[in-house]
Amino acid sequence: MLVRVALLGSLACLHSTLAPGASIQDESCLGSGVFSPSTTVPIGVEPGIDALTVESADLDADGREDLVVFMGDPSAIDEEVRLTTLFVFFGLGDGVFDEPIVYPLEAPVRGTEIVDLNQDGFPDVLTISEPGLNPESVGYADGILYFENDGAGGLLPPQTLTQGPERDPFVKSFEVFDSDGDGRLDILYVSISEYKLLLGLEEGGFGQQSILHDAFDDVYAMRSADWDADGDTDVIAGRVSGGLLFENDGSGLFSVGPMYGTGFDGGVSSRIKKMIVVDLNGDARVDILQLHEEPDNGGVSIFLNVGTGDFDLSQRLDLGLGSKSLLADAAMGDVDNDGDQDCVVISQDVAFQSVLLRNAGDGTFVPEQIKGAGDASPVGRGVTLMDANLDGALDVVGDLILPDAAGLFLNGCRVFCLADLIEPYGVLDASDVMTFLGAFGKMSPDADLAEPFGVIDFDDVLAFLVSFGAGCP
Repeated sequence: MLVRVALLGSLACLHSTLAPGASIQDESCLGSGVFSPSTTVPIGVEPGIDALTVESADLDADGREDLVVFMGDPSAIDEEVRLTTLFVFFGLGDGVFDEPIVYPLEAPVRGTEIVDLNQDGFPDVLTISEPGLNPESVGYADGILYFENDGAGGLLPPQTLTQGPERDPFVKSFEVFDSDGDGRLDILYVSISEYKLLLGLEEGGFGQQSILHDAFDDVYAMRSADWDADGDTDVIAGRVSGGLLFENDGSGLFSVGPMYGTGFDGGVSSRIKKMIVVDLNGDARVDILQLHEEPDNGGVSIFLNVGTGDFDLSQRLDLGLGSKSLLADAAMGDVDNDGDQDCVVISQDVAFQSVLLRNAGDGTFVPEQIKGAGDASPVGRGVTLMDANLDGALDVVGDLILPDAAGLFLNGCRVFCLADLIEPYGVLDASDVMTFLGAFGKMSPDADLAEPFGVIDFDDVLAFLVSFGAGCP
């Protein structure tokens, strides 16, 4: 059926051959950083069960990214209720995901990293098991849980990497990198009392823990990066006020370097939820984006590397979400394909919109709310950027607390459904029917949905009914 779709705003009318009930997306703005909600990710399993972390990677090496989602009840206090379930959704490459593979756990978890820990070419999954569990739960003691990829995208039962006589009962954050230049990955983690380093062994596994430094109470995030540009990998630890730099001598021995972000008026008082280290302004030096849990005094802080072993606070962003909104997670990537790194910030409050921070290219950001049809916006406790439909543009996947809402927002203009004629867009209801009937009764061009164009007849009624019956994306 040849149909005509009237696009809103300044977009021209398009003619396209569509299947009955199909929709059309304006290709002129694909990869523009304008996001459209999709209904293809079955993340919401039941009320009260939310995604605690959301990450993406190609687990089965088929060229299509998959979703790794830890789910649980974040409001539960009882240990038995707080237990977590790991869901793996394999991507089909067209913005659709297969039914999940489910891995029940005996532990509540937080924080997720996906990295090829054993360097076999397949990404593995690491997360933090929270303290206070039954010590008889073998394999689920407090610490870092390691889910090894079986080489086909499946995950083996988890190992607790920090378990043993020297394990710390509470891990706040960890980072995986090659600290000593031997080509093997090591694990640095921070506990309540200490920074500890686990060195990767040639025969596999990890050696004895070494204590790097006493920990600060307010450190909840850290990243590895060559912040002094001397060729080895250093460590950046974010604190409530400013942060701490550890300098690597090239052999995996670290010394405490300078502090950054201290002495500024109106300092952010909430703890750091996420730290992202990447070149933000194109000067080939790593910079820092810090996401704070509460947006008072600015929910996002940008520290630019000035090249002297120090970082200057260049921007503190008010995201316009309200002081009661709790910021949960952030993901970074070039969402508008202009060559610089942008950032998506997600809030866990359904009353507030999530925000896209567009990079102006110089490391300064302009926030704009992410809204799709019907003013839908990703909210939740985890977010990731991935090319879900293989169109070359990064899409947003975030847990939506609303059980009937979608988790996938495609990068491109709003998807227009033939029968979706009036607000709220993305919802087909009696208002669309009345709008079509009114236009048809007046012989208005708004009712001219099918060929022959210029003639309002039964073919237009049939086109509307077929599209309405199929529903909108």
